[in-house]
Order: sequence, then structure tokens, then C-alpha cells
Amino acid sequence: MSRVRTPDTESLSRGLRPLDRRICSGGLRSPETGIRGSLFLYGTLLEARTLARQSGDGTLHRRAIPAMLHGYRRGRLRGTPFPTLLPDPGGHVQGLLIRPKAKALARLHAYEGPPYRLVPLRVETRRGIRWARAWAVPRWRAA
Repeated sequence: MSRVRTPDTESLSRGLRPLDRRICSGGLRSPETGIRGSLFLYGTLLEARTLARQSGDGTLHRRAIPAMLHGYRRGRLRGTPFPTLLPDPGGHVQGLLIRPKAKALARLHAYEGPPYRLVPLRVETRRGIRWARAWAVPRWRAA
């Protein structure tokens, strides 16, 4: 996979402000959460059983697309074992891209909890670059 520079690295380091609301506002929206489009998973939800249990949708993992996020690395939510994303110009994070239905999305949102916020990202798939969102914590909450 070729290297892709993500212009949204700044959004994580400045408290998770979306860079361009016009670009990130497309797609379907869940009325319960306000989340739109694809989600990039990179941590505990990569495990098929965990994703099925937390989302209530046993088919999500089978429908997932492998994806790579460039310009970031995995970090930890301070004081916990839970992962988050940290900007790193030389880094990359492997994960999955999913498009959950509204009910599954609401359950995943509840699972992630209050410290996590959705941030817009560009990820690379076999079919090219795609916009997605991922749950991450503000940089000051990461270790």
C-alpha cells in the first residue's frame, strides 16, 4: 500500500476538531448517535466475537474491509489498557472499515463511552482512499 498523508492529523492533536465539515458530512446518519458513514476499527473491536457482542450484529465482521491508516500509531487511554490513535508522521495502523446499521452503531457508541469522540480520517483500502471516522480520545487523555 502506498503512503497517504492525512490532513486531519492536526485535528487529533488539537482536541479532535474536524478539519472540513463539508467533506465529512456525507453518507447516512444514525438518528441515535448522529454518526455518518464508515467506521475505522483499530482496537478491541477487531476481534470478531467482541464486535458481534458489542454491536448486536454477528455479520459486521464478515462484511468488514481491511484498511490502513497512515500518519498515526496506536496509543492508550491514560490509566487503562484501551487503545486510541496518536498522530505519528511515520506510523500506520491496520484495522477494518465497517458500515454498521443504526442499532449496531448506537450500541458501539455506548460501548466506546464518553472519553472517546469520533474523528474524521482517510484510510487506504484495496479499492483506494476512503473517508471514515474512528473513535479516539483527545491527545491530553492519551498515554
